[in-house]
Amino acid sequence: MNINKDDIKKLREMTGAGIGDCRVALEEANGDFEKAIQVLRERGLAKAVKKADRAVSEGRVAIYQDKYSGILAKIECETDFVANSEDFRNFAKDIAKKLFEKKIKNVESIDSEIEQLRTSAVLKFNENIKISDIILIEGDDKTPVFPYVQMGKNAAIVQFELDKPMPESDELKDILFSIVVSVQFYKPEYYSMNDIPKEKLDEEIKIVEKQVLADPAFANKPQNVLQGIIQGKAKKSFTDKVFLECPYVRDESKKVGEILSNAEKKFNIKIKAKVFKFTNIGSN
Repeated sequence: MNINKDDIKKLREMTGAGIGDCRVALEEANGDFEKAIQVLRERGLAKAVKKADRAVSEGRVAIYQDKYSGILAKIECETDFVANSEDFRNFAKDIAKKLFEKKIKNVESIDSEIEQLRTSAVLKFNENIKISDIILIEGDDKTPVFPYVQMGKNAAIVQFELDKPMPESDELKDILFSIVVSVQFYKPEYYSMNDIPKEKLDEEIKIVEKQVLADPAFANKPQNVLQGIIQGKAKKSFTDKVFLECPYVRDESKKVGEILSNAEKKFNIKIKAKVFKFTNIGSN
């Protein structure tokens, strides 16, 4: 019997069992979901099936990287007791490494080996365990990738784009890494102010305009001055949503864009963030 991916996904959501296990169970049950669940139970997955509908609100984000590529893997569990245990931390690291080595880029592509490890973890930790987010970015010497996770909970991964191969400089690597640490806190949506969609900016201008016109402090300002104030306030409201405008973690009087510009001059190289993504425990 030919089992389609939607059926496998449905059974996986119903049971929490691995994709490979779900496929085999559905084949043996000729597509009958109740029989497929029974097959999974008979194969020692009953505990994992029983826990599959239990809420997960804790967990860890694990990272793995080689010279130019990196991955974030969000692995959730039920309690902080398990999430903070050494065994779970090691499990999360092992999963991230295997996902990286297998070049698995999203949850839907998880194979039977990874699912079996997850199912075994359910039985070991006696909690529902989910691999709920995977961000894998492959780079090279002109597009190096830097992943970062803060206390296992909040993570960022940034791929930079250079106009020449990455210099063998620990100082430059440290600067780029510190930029990733900086933007992790703010989770910007846009790279530069010019990337903000016009409709978003116009919407903010309308909001700020109402606030300014209602403020007596601006009552006697000339129209051209008011418009400048409104434009400035509207753009300022986006600063923590713009990569280059984020405060630099090692000196918050400076912005990430300034640090990048200084690095370009020092190392005679053009640098920009090509991709920046984020994930954290507690987000969907």
